[in-house]
Amino acid sequence: MDRISNKINSDSSYINYEHFAKTYLLSAKILLEAKESSVERNATEKMRIDSGLIYIPIIYLIRHSIELILKSVDVGNSKSYLKTHDLENLHKELDNLGIEINTPLKEYLVKIIDKYMSYKFGVDLLNVIDFKNDVFRFPDNSTKVKIKGENLSKLDSKEMLREVTSLNSLCVQLSAIWQIQRQLRS
Repeated sequence: MDRISNKINSDSSYINYEHFAKTYLLSAKILLEAKESSVERNATEKMRIDSGLIYIPIIYLIRHSIELILKSVDVGNSKSYLKTHDLENLHKELDNLGIEINTPLKEYLVKIIDKYMSYKFGVDLLNVIDFKNDVFRFPDNSTKVKIKGENLSKLDSKEMLREVTSLNSLCVQLSAIWQIQRQLRS
């Protein structure tokens, strides 16, 4: 892939991308908290939650927030971003920016990206790496991967909630890094 021709200039700022990423994370958090809630639900809601179907939008929201976080890194550094939804290419772009991110922070981000890119949640949810974030977008996904409902119900919502909270915190830390690095370049 020719990265230069696929870069889009952005009039937006890191803060705008961070805001959108945090909004998707908040939505995932609300759904995860609802899953853990003891609120009385009607039979249809209870079935969707108990069957694990609630995880479909949760995973999509987390993956989209990761995409926005990775694009925010690019926008924060170069006022442009790679025009793609492909988490693998956005992940590679993180390394190509030449930006110093403290190692534990970057390692944690990469760990979360890898987990949600490959759907390795302690159970192998899918037999495919979903680089383009297609599997959970529509019931008839372009990858033709069948979602295993029995595996969805085994997902650990408490762990996912911790990861959502950590990703939100990571946004704040990345924002501080970009501000410091911009000041040092000036």
